[in-house]
Amino acid sequence: MPVLSCLLRFITIIGLAFLWMMPASLAKAQEDILDYQVDIFVNLDRSIDVVETITVDVKGQQIKRGIFRDLVVQYTYDDGTIANLDVSNIEIHRNDQPEPFDTSYVNHSLRMKIGQKDHFLPHGPHTYRIAYRVDDFVDFFDDVDEVFWNAIGTNWQFPIRKANVSLTLPEGGNILQSVIYTGRDGSTDQEGTITKQTKTYINYKANRPLAVGEGMTIAVGWEKGFLAPPTEQELQLKALIKQSPLYALILLALCSFAYFYRAWRKVGQDPKAGAVIPRFHPPKDISPALASYIQGVGSFIGSNQKAFMASLISLSIKGFLLLDKSQSKLSVKRLEKTHSGELETLPVGEKRLMGSLFYDNLYSDAESPKKKKGRNKLVFSDLKYSEMSAVMSAFTSEIEKKTKETYFNRNYDAAIPAIVVLILASIGFVAATIFVNPHNVGAIMACILGVISGAIIYGCRILWRSNRTAGLVVSLAVLAFAVFLIFLGATEPYGFLGIDSQDLIVLILFTLMTLLIPLGFEVMKAPTKEGQRIIDELNGLKLFMTVAIADKAASIDRPDLTPALYEDLLPYAIALGVEKQWTQNFESLVFSQLSPAEHYDPDWYEGDYRDGQFSSADMDSMNAALSSDLGDSLSAPASSGSASSGGGSSGGGGGGGGGGGW
Repeated sequence: MPVLSCLLRFITIIGLAFLWMMPASLAKAQEDILDYQVDIFVNLDRSIDVVETITVDVKGQQIKRGIFRDLVVQYTYDDGTIANLDVSNIEIHRNDQPEPFDTSYVNHSLRMKIGQKDHFLPHGPHTYRIAYRVDDFVDFFDDVDEVFWNAIGTNWQFPIRKANVSLTLPEGGNILQSVIYTGRDGSTDQEGTITKQTKTYINYKANRPLAVGEGMTIAVGWEKGFLAPPTEQELQLKALIKQSPLYALILLALCSFAYFYRAWRKVGQDPKAGAVIPRFHPPKDISPALASYIQGVGSFIGSNQKAFMASLISLSIKGFLLLDKSQSKLSVKRLEKTHSGELETLPVGEKRLMGSLFYDNLYSDAESPKKKKGRNKLVFSDLKYSEMSAVMSAFTSEIEKKTKETYFNRNYDAAIPAIVVLILASIGFVAATIFVNPHNVGAIMACILGVISGAIIYGCRILWRSNRTAGLVVSLAVLAFAVFLIFLGATEPYGFLGIDSQDLIVLILFTLMTLLIPLGFEVMKAPTKEGQRIIDELNGLKLFMTVAIADKAASIDRPDLTPALYEDLLPYAIALGVEKQWTQNFESLVFSQLSPAEHYDPDWYEGDYRDGQFSSADMDSMNAALSSDLGDSLSAPASSGSASSGGGSSGGGGGGGGGGGW
């Protein structure tokens, strides 16, 4: 017994301590809506005026500064068409005095946030009067005309003790049928009682309090002919106004596309290309990096890293550097050159590369080489981002400076007017949509998705040009995901996309317009006659390195296939993206024919050869290592840092939504 008594005392003490430590908010009674009265007035112009009188019991829990009311303004009919509510004339009072409020759109709903940020309400009952107008909300059926209104939405955060809904017709009306739906969303319960009814007025009272998540929906039908339905011209005009931003966008986009095409025909077409015949030497005074930039008409073939690698290997073959992959990391050693004029004779890009990587202040103000001591060895993967990006920037700017207006024209001035029109059209469409149809969230979402889609597609194109396999895989994955999103958006307007079939037009237009901006600048570029001549020669060189070298019929004209020829043209093969074919051809035609004592062991590269001599596999390994190291050093560090006949339900019709406190 003493043990049991002690145990009971211990439990009692623990219980009292728990109650004492319980947060005060849990002990307080929950805030609720004491009375919710909705009065609907039907007007002769087919609009309805709605007055919601809401008395809340403020306890400073959820309701501190005021309440918010969410009114659904975009919803879907049974046939899948989307309807938008035109809400206007909003007036809000609290305790018979005007109350400040803000409006915004949240998930297909108009949110009226009532109250002031710096003003807290005193505890006790407060009565809000929320009045607004909804245009063209009468439904016209074969036997009756009707209003189907979700008077008290199912998304309120508070229970409702008392609820009443009334509807008033203009003088001369005659109510034929009505029904009230209560309960959760989709419920067909009719737990409401008519407290008063005349020809033009009806009032329903809920038979019980409404729990959180429950609401009331009223549907009232009256004799036809009392209100005139909208004429065909009115419907067409309303549709035209609603869709005017889209029509204007289509018109401006078509005008921009047409202008682009006309400007391209005028200045963007390339000169007539010459015949492509095998050529065995690169164009005179054209370095590998310069060849890549000219061939790409102002863009490096593959990427600027590829041209950088070609220049680095060119310097190695010329004896300025030594590439070493005998260890775990690829390193580059500077080799000493004796006579002072050698650096000065280097072609464009390569001289800048040597100066940026291995010499301090190689250039004076007069751009004359000054050989000052720098480092003798580097590992690209160990370089800091700031240093490597500066090196790459200096390298590419040197190439761009050399080619400016000499080998091609950018013609940016021809593209800018259309770009400006597209940007203004996009901004105008978004602004007009918000003004004319502000709750059309799907159209705004379509704009955002269109811009993102265009950017992704262009990014896939860049990836494809630099790595076709990776570009193909990523492009197919993006395409599959895009088809899934578009299908989901078109079939489920209330999904996370919230777009309908008309918004798909917006999405497609914004995708095309986003693509047109970078592609427009790109296609406007055109080679000069001199540039086209160089491109023709480079095409002939590519033909030799990929096809003609292995063609028996071309063996009479081609030069002797020697390791020296392979090394002379290897940097150009890398710059033009055909180093794999060039190396494989020499591997099968030359290197494999050498005796073990004569095997090809290049002086410009040290590595652990798989078959005892340099091969296409070693070329792939060197390229992969150099590309990876450059990519690592060029990666920026991460920053921190008719319902009235009984066919409806609770939550149906227009209106609805809910509310809460803030």
